[in-house]
Amino acid sequence: MDDELRNELLDAVHGKGAFRHFKDTIRYRGIEDAWQRFRDAALAAIARSWLERNEIAYTEA
Repeated sequence: MDDELRNELLDAVHGKGAFRHFKDTIRYRGIEDAWQRFRDAALAAIARSWLERNEIAYTEA
């Protein structure tokens, strides 16, 4: 990720309406699909970690 994009995204997540600004920015920059893939992978990792810490068996879908 380039510095310009990084700074633009950081600016988008501050202040009132941050979620909307972030979504608008990723759409404008054409990285919405990449963001969704990153988000999905991050959430899956969090879920796996929690399941493992609590010794709960799971299968990958």
